Amino acid sequence: MAKKTSIINVVVAGDSKPFRKSLGKANDSMAKFGKALGRMSIAAGVAIAGLGIKSLDLAVDFEESLSKAKQIFGSASASIEASAAGAATAVGMSKAEYLEAAAGFGVFGKASGLAGDELSSFADGMVTTAADIASFNNLRPEEAVEKLRAGLMGSMEPLQSVGVLMTAAAVNAHAVEMGLVGVGDELTEGQKIMARHSLIMQQLGEQGAMGDFARTSDGLANKQKILTARLKNLGITMGTALIPVAERLAAGIEVVLDKFEEWAPAIKNGIRAADDFITKGVLMGKSLVTTIKDDVSEFVDTVWPTIDRAITRTVGVIREKLIPELQKLGSALKAWFINDAWPAIQDFYNQKVFPFLDDVAKRIDDVFGLNQEEEYAPGPDFFTPELLPDSMEPPEFMRPSAPQGSPVSMMGGGGTTINVNMPAGSDGQDVVAALQRYVRQNGAADIATSDLVRI
Repeated sequence: MAKKTSIINVVVAGDSKPFRKSLGKANDSMAKFGKALGRMSIAAGVAIAGLGIKSLDLAVDFEESLSKAKQIFGSASASIEASAAGAATAVGMSKAEYLEAAAGFGVFGKASGLAGDELSSFADGMVTTAADIASFNNLRPEEAVEKLRAGLMGSMEPLQSVGVLMTAAAVNAHAVEMGLVGVGDELTEGQKIMARHSLIMQQLGEQGAMGDFARTSDGLANKQKILTARLKNLGITMGTALIPVAERLAAGIEVVLDKFEEWAPAIKNGIRAADDFITKGVLMGKSLVTTIKDDVSEFVDTVWPTIDRAITRTVGVIREKLIPELQKLGSALKAWFINDAWPAIQDFYNQKVFPFLDDVAKRIDDVFGLNQEEEYAPGPDFFTPELLPDSMEPPEFMRPSAPQGSPVSMMGGGGTTINVNMPAGSDGQDVVAALQRYVRQNGAADIATSDLVRI
């Protein structure tokens, strides 16, 4: 036996519009949440993929900077690497940024004749100075590094924005003070770099910029620099782990590219064959169109003029010959009907139909005793005692009465009484109609009159 199903009707008392509106909003919210969740999933996937690519880029940059540093500092590169590992908190730079900056300053140090630990100390000091300049002047570390590099090369303008003023004369004088050269001696490039470096450090110390990063490392600006550097270091770590994967992926891509290069001639031939096929198809299509066009043109030039002339002549014959003849025929039929047919129809009805109908009407009048010339409309029904049911007594005005001295009593009291109800305004035709009905039903009779009873 099939299981019966009960239907539960939930009736919302009162106005249900707020309920339905709230339910609709809830549905819309859920739908929007689902769409947002989908977008978040896509965005998360894109972000993860982007993070992987970014991390790989950071790792590659780090590897390149490390290789450059090892080449410049040689045996002292270990000291530079150690400083790079703590650069995030020390100077607000990532490992890669520190190594790149140190390598750049190391080039100037080597040009000045420095090597080994002196070279690494020089580079580390310049990176620290760049961090102090950035902290003191609210600059990005890389901006400060570029200003210091420009100053060491002899470009005076970039350092002016951070309060360091140098001229060629000032550099020469400072080199004499340092004992690098005598008065009037020509400076070498290495001596110029050393003099510039000393002069820069002197002016920065005088203005109080030196050591500013360490003093204000708890400030928001430097905390942001430290956090950014640490995130970059994390990316470098992740990217370093991805490098082997990327290398294998690159190797696989190289294999695919090699295959494509191997297949290139066949692909080229296939493309050429497809191009030939398409070209031939286009040419065939053009040829077909041209053929059709030529055939249509020939038809228009030769056949159509003949057809056009035939149509023109046919239309001319219809217009000039047929239409006038049809108009004449119509006029003749109209004249025949008016002049001949219609008078004959009138004569037929006047001579045959109407006399026949008059004779028929006369014979009907003779049969029923109607020899009157006037026609009349039958009046209302009049009741006689003979037509009433046995169980119904006629009203007082319809009962027979034979007062003394009436024609009925004088005839010995015999015969049939015909009572006629005469409505007010009757013209007498009611009496005639009642008598005629009696004659049709009972035959001819002698008629006497009694008093009429009016109502």
